[in-house]
Amino acid sequence: MGRRSRGDGARVRSDYGAAPAGASHDRTIRDFFLDLGTRLKSPFYLVFNNYHELPPDSALHDILRIAGDCLTTRGQIIVLSRLEPPPPLARARLHGDLVLLDGSQLALTL
Repeated sequence: MGRRSRGDGARVRSDYGAAPAGASHDRTIRDFFLDLGTRLKSPFYLVFNNYHELPPDSALHDILRIAGDCLTTRGQIIVLSRLEPPPPLARARLHGDLVLLDGSQLALTL
């Protein structure tokens, strides 16, 4: 297992590159986020801005779906986008794990 410095003296695990041949990518992603959740002070937030700029076939959609399953008890993911969530996040929306705030809810009022 490799480690590298973050620059602030903390050590960060860096062995999450490509999964070994035959290994499940989902498991590698899940292991990464489970490990991350134990290393960050709770509660924590992962923020992804301009999510609408990702292509529809981006692997990040599935990565966030898996991450959301792993981080629900200690941290939360915040996605800022001008578009509706992509299909890989539909299950989270159906089960109430994904909350949408539209423009009318964010409008400033006097």
